[in-house]
Amino acid sequence: MKMSKSSSLATLHTSLTLLPSYQDKGLSLGQNILHRLQSITAIFVNALASPTEPKIWQKKDAKGNRIWQIYDPVTGHKARFDTEQEVRIWLEKRYNS
Repeated sequence: MKMSKSSSLATLHTSLTLLPSYQDKGLSLGQNILHRLQSITAIFVNALASPTEPKIWQKKDAKGNRIWQIYDPVTGHKARFDTEQEVRIWLEKRYNS
């Protein structure tokens, strides 16, 4: 079945009317999409550009014991701890000194 240009436009128009109305918020569809893309981009840029929170993860050593490792991107400090309590003490010193 071949569709004419006018029937294709009518189908497109019908499909678009089923999308949420962005006019209620005072934004056109294009403005809303642009706004959302800018928000997503800002989240990624902030996460990549200024990592200030310490990274903390668990590993197992050669003997199978659980160890905690930290990396502080602000100071470049790396450390290894045997217990979660030691990690908590380090965090408190970092934020309270």
